[in-house]
Amino acid sequence: MRKVLHLWQVFGFLLMASAIFSLPPKTAGASPGMYLPLVLKSYGGPPPLTVKNNCSYTIWVQQSKEHKLTDTPLVQKIEAGQSFDYAVDPKGIISTRFWPKWGCNAQGENCLWGQSVSGTGGPDDYAPCPAGGCHAPADSKLEVSWGCAYPNPATNPQCEHDKSQTFYNGSAVDGYSLPFKITRSGDSAASCQDINCSGLNLAACPKDDNLSQGKTTVHPEYSSVDLRIILGGQETACFSPCKKMNYPQNPFGGLNLPEQNDAVILYCCPDPPILSPECNAGPVPQTKYVTTVHQMCPNTYGFAYDDSLAGFNCHYNTKLTLTFCP
Repeated sequence: MRKVLHLWQVFGFLLMASAIFSLPPKTAGASPGMYLPLVLKSYGGPPPLTVKNNCSYTIWVQQSKEHKLTDTPLVQKIEAGQSFDYAVDPKGIISTRFWPKWGCNAQGENCLWGQSVSGTGGPDDYAPCPAGGCHAPADSKLEVSWGCAYPNPATNPQCEHDKSQTFYNGSAVDGYSLPFKITRSGDSAASCQDINCSGLNLAACPKDDNLSQGKTTVHPEYSSVDLRIILGGQETACFSPCKKMNYPQNPFGGLNLPEQNDAVILYCCPDPPILSPECNAGPVPQTKYVTTVHQMCPNTYGFAYDDSLAGFNCHYNTKLTLTFCP
């Protein structure tokens, strides 16, 4: 299943005929509008985002609702070996996210992992979380703001994003699940780079990370913290130090501590009161988790202020390809 849209060549809309083909069967209670035809419309040129599934099983790709791409599903099923093209309007978009879910039912709901947000169901809301509660947001994520293709984006009312550049990064700030990589084409500038997290490995998730250094005192009870998320006897995802300590749902192993807690604040670095210099001088950059993420997944955020290693910007017409299980 594919649909083709693109960000540049913005001053003409080219409508294309819808393609009808076999979709996964729907059952009672299914959310409508979840799967899209092969081609809906095009702004010309190649699609600005293609998501490929190189895993040996089906995944569903979740998109954040708060800044959703126009005419695209919140959750898109991608079979093993297949891909899906996402649309981006020339006006650009601010701060959207994509992450994988798997082990889901035919509607992309009741997943084994990845269902970390909840809504009322339907095409404009998140699917309800599984009966055991929403999963911890320990997901491998693409975070992206697409630039506006119209002139003078800073002052142009046609633009949603007031920049002409596309900004993107890979994120393991909350944790990680599947290996992935992000490749780009159309911009060869040094500020526009690929992100290779093919080496992400759940077997490398720290079992004994030292998270004992508080802001004002040492907390020895957190000197050997297991960051693994184990469901049904299998390692399913890996917590980051911050999310392990402050995630409220203990069924997934969170410690249910507030971000402002003395033991937590320098691992989560909430702003306010913690800013980048204090966060980077604190204990989180030296944790086993961040060190391991940087080794397996260079140029990717491992904690909140990991700005020296992660985050890229490209011309608005740059094409991104996000591949899971590369």
